[in-house]
Amino acid sequence: VPTFEAREGRAAAALPLDLPRGPVVAVLPFVDMSRDADQGHFSDGVTEEIITQLSRFRELFVIARSTMFQYRGVPVDVRSLAEDLGADYILEGSVRVSGAPGGEQIRVTAQLLEGQRGTHVWAENYTHELTPERLFELQDEIAAQMVSTIASAHGQLDFTEVQRRRQAGSMDAYSLVLRFNQYLRNIEPTDRDALLADLEASVEAEPEFAETAAVLSLMHQEIWAFDASCADRHPWHLARATELAARAVSLDPNLPRGHQARFVAAYSQGNFEAFHASLTRALQLNPNMTDLLTDGAFRLAALGEDDAALAMYQKAVSLNPNHPSWFHVTPLLVHLSAGHIEAAREEASKIDDADFYWRFALQAATYGLYGDRIAAREALAALEGIYPNFREALDLEMDKWHFTPALRAAIAGGLDAAA
Repeated sequence: VPTFEAREGRAAAALPLDLPRGPVVAVLPFVDMSRDADQGHFSDGVTEEIITQLSRFRELFVIARSTMFQYRGVPVDVRSLAEDLGADYILEGSVRVSGAPGGEQIRVTAQLLEGQRGTHVWAENYTHELTPERLFELQDEIAAQMVSTIASAHGQLDFTEVQRRRQAGSMDAYSLVLRFNQYLRNIEPTDRDALLADLEASVEAEPEFAETAAVLSLMHQEIWAFDASCADRHPWHLARATELAARAVSLDPNLPRGHQARFVAAYSQGNFEAFHASLTRALQLNPNMTDLLTDGAFRLAALGEDDAALAMYQKAVSLNPNHPSWFHVTPLLVHLSAGHIEAAREEASKIDDADFYWRFALQAATYGLYGDRIAAREALAALEGIYPNFREALDLEMDKWHFTPALRAAIAGGLDAAA
């Protein structure tokens, strides 16, 4: 997993390497505040794991461990350090063990600071019971939660960087990646055409940048799958998505989002062997990308692979509690398929994407099966307002997702009950 030494200055000459386009992040060694001096290895281990896991997000420029551990135990001024390292953000924290032997707790406190001003961007505490046999497991678990909250799509860096780059008027390739992440969180059809045009122009201008090729592939796939304005399933969009996914993986075989784009396209084409292979590879490269986990999870749920789907969904929401509401589609599909209508109703109520027609279709079907005719009719009316001929196109829409017979029957029966 690559990390990078501090780069000199913010206007360094272009290098022949394809360096990350995103912000520079420096992780200071976490301070051991325990009364037991022997616990220092735990704080060092947490720091190392955070650096390793951040480096899996290949858009980030992560300062290497060898540089950062020079500051172990050394008081630093955040703004001076950021200037010296060329860092946009500094992550710092502490580890404290308390309690009697056999009942000890470990508390890890972390805060993300904006480098130029030294202001707080994010802070969190993680408290766990500490047992010797779970030591390494806890290091991995705490680092994974922290890193996913900070670095995943819809994470803290996304929100902060969107604002920072908007104020600076930035239109570089990475800014477009951030816009895509923001679009996926709150899908607005009015934003789509401009974003699609800008991504196409960026890929044409920088054909060797794998990240924008992968994001543009996912954008075309999203249009193919969710644009209610045409019933022909936009075959060109799927072909373009497949081509761009292959290009992204060819340009950077270790880019998780490239393999994400590939498994999404393979699934839509009904190539389930390629879907499973690309999903497995993407998770090997970065097991803590929450949008990647969820894209895989709800497709597995559609195929009836419920245990794997729920495991991936549960990991995604535990890693990023501030997740988009469409993450709940996975357990909703699982419960509908199993006939657990009360549980399905609970999940359906959590989805609030305003222009996501499958939200209203699944809510109408679920409320119809539950017997809540008022809520079912409200959802059906909202669905018809977005997609007037959805009922006529239902088989075609369900074909897109390769739903199991049990899911097809539940959705169709629920919509009949809602009518």
